[in-house]
Amino acid sequence: MARGWAAPWILPTGLFIRDYLLKHGRAYPQEIWRALKNARKELGLHYSSYENFWRNYILILEKIGLIRRIGKQKAGHPTWFDKVLYEIVPGMENHEAWKHPQIALDPRRGRADIRREYKRKKKEREATI
Repeated sequence: MARGWAAPWILPTGLFIRDYLLKHGRAYPQEIWRALKNARKELGLHYSSYENFWRNYILILEKIGLIRRIGKQKAGHPTWFDKVLYEIVPGMENHEAWKHPQIALDPRRGRADIRREYKRKKKEREATI
């Protein structure tokens, strides 16, 4: 199973979420995650935990304005979180940020020069210790 940086760019998560919401109109995050998990399993690809999916995609897509909350359903148990229903914000269906939502939120994440500079400064600090 391909993992991490070695994984091919098949079923990118942001685009999968967009396509799922376009097809179904609205959905709960767990429902989208299950569909992604099953699709990746069939291809023998790695999939993340639900918690990782929710933090790294659903919350970020909401922060950058690509999806919005449209409803809430009480959970089946008093200690569980409510189920939140999401849809795509009208007019944002083809926005470029679907490809790399984390970079759209924080452009430094996609900049190799920033990573190299950080690495260089870290080595300098370690050398002086």
